[in-house]
Amino acid sequence: MLILMVARNFKLRPKDEGKLSVDVASLTTPQQSVRDLSKFALASLANKDVLAIGLATFHDPCTVEHHGFDNPAHAYIWGMDEDDDIKPALLAQKAIVILTQAQPELNLEIRLF
Repeated sequence: MLILMVARNFKLRPKDEGKLSVDVASLTTPQQSVRDLSKFALASLANKDVLAIGLATFHDPCTVEHHGFDNPAHAYIWGMDEDDDIKPALLAQKAIVILTQAQPELNLEIRLF
């Protein structure tokens, strides 16, 4: 099965408040990052690729106290706005789909950044 990443996968929505939520690969596993493969796929992005297109990254762990859940791998990509079509398209070009429902092998390397 071929899955194409499209720019809309990386488009910000009003609820995103200018930040694209991601996980840091070295701090998590694919199973922890994607809990429901019937709804989500997992893509990999290298931090250097994110930075090269003029975006920034920030590690922002989630805690039960502040977010209602615990995710020490949580981070953000920022530097886009909701009207930006170029940077989401550049992210989509660099993204590599590594985990989908059609791909049951879960022991894969993920490189979000």
